Amino acid sequence: MDKNRLFLATFSKDALKLIKEHGIGIEFNHFCISKSLDEGIFDRTVSIMKRNLADLGIGTDKAICHGPFTEITPMAIDHTFVEAARRRLDQAYRGCRELGVNRMVVHTGLIPDLYYPEWHVKQSSAFWKSFMDDKPEDFHLYIENVLDPDPEPLRDIIDKIDDPRVRVCLDIGHANAAGRVNRGGTVKPWNAETDPSRNVSDGTEVYSWIRTLGPRIRHFHFHNNDGSYDAHCEVMEGTMDIPEVLSLIRKECGEDITVTIESHEAYESIPYLLGL
Repeated sequence: MDKNRLFLATFSKDALKLIKEHGIGIEFNHFCISKSLDEGIFDRTVSIMKRNLADLGIGTDKAICHGPFTEITPMAIDHTFVEAARRRLDQAYRGCRELGVNRMVVHTGLIPDLYYPEWHVKQSSAFWKSFMDDKPEDFHLYIENVLDPDPEPLRDIIDKIDDPRVRVCLDIGHANAAGRVNRGGTVKPWNAETDPSRNVSDGTEVYSWIRTLGPRIRHFHFHNNDGSYDAHCEVMEGTMDIPEVLSLIRKECGEDITVTIESHEAYESIPYLLGL
């Protein structure tokens, strides 16, 4: 993998050290928790991010910001929740512009079983379309799956928005584990000795996501798990066959996609992916 297309999330252990060592890009997680956008904290947050870029000696072309995801629910029924989400996302956008970063990852915010797929698609597409209406042509939004059990609603949202600036961030770890969580399974680690009957993912579920979303995908989050919960393991540690995943990505999505490693530790993941 080309190092210019590889990024590391800042929540990963020793992220800044590893980014500098390998010459890869950075995906900032500083806006993920909405409190970081509060008045009196916002300026300090952006200042830290600017200092990180300077210390790493990289330009904003090798930086992505992850937007806030705490209580961001675009398909909420209560309009006041939708309005609050919009305010937080606009604050994060302002942070992106102050940094000179033109790419932001956001979550779908879907809570399965609470919102029907038809409602989710209708409300979410309208929300993101409105959000992008006043944004410049050089700003790009990547909508990420989290608890989403199926890829079709996200496909339909992108198609309804019909804006080349809005694409998918496919989180393969979430896709591998979400089916288990959404069927009433636990989000805690699975123990084969105490629960030998539980079926875990064989890793092939993510292939369906890639084929369904195809060229709508512009960015990926890579981490691995066994399908029992969202473990954020290194990319080699789980049931997903990463070389096969990358092969399918190149076939279905093209060569110009970008990838952020989102494992808790990435000491082995970075050289592994750079070697593929």
